[in-house]
Amino acid sequence: MSACNDNKSESKVILVSCSGMCVHGQISAGAVHQVLYEKAKGTCDWICPASIQAGIDWQLDRLKNARAIIAVPGCPELCDVKSLRKAGFKPDKIVPAYKVCDFEPWGIELPDIPTAERQDMIDKLSDVIAQEVAKVRNL
Repeated sequence: MSACNDNKSESKVILVSCSGMCVHGQISAGAVHQVLYEKAKGTCDWICPASIQAGIDWQLDRLKNARAIIAVPGCPELCDVKSLRKAGFKPDKIVPAYKVCDFEPWGIELPDIPTAERQDMIDKLSDVIAQEVAKVRNL
């Protein structure tokens, strides 16, 4: 069953990643997908910030019933965290991709990160997220 269609997340950790189009958002989302389907398969689920902002009832119910909520913002704008807070949820843990991967600050021009380096960042970030999922599951 797809993570997007799973209504039975009561015992799962819910991950909320950046869904932005910039490279930082791509790294955040890529790392979350790696955790979902490889590193912590079956123990967590994912919700997109847009479904929170849209007030999709069954998605909000999943957040209400989650074991914990971990936000993985791509950049210092923290859109995923702000979406959660506006909907009345507080992340149990925030794993900022921009800090874990030590992104350089950017201005109008976004950095072009080579594919191999981008994958290294996804791997590094997904390791940290998986560790946080394991900590929450062991409480």
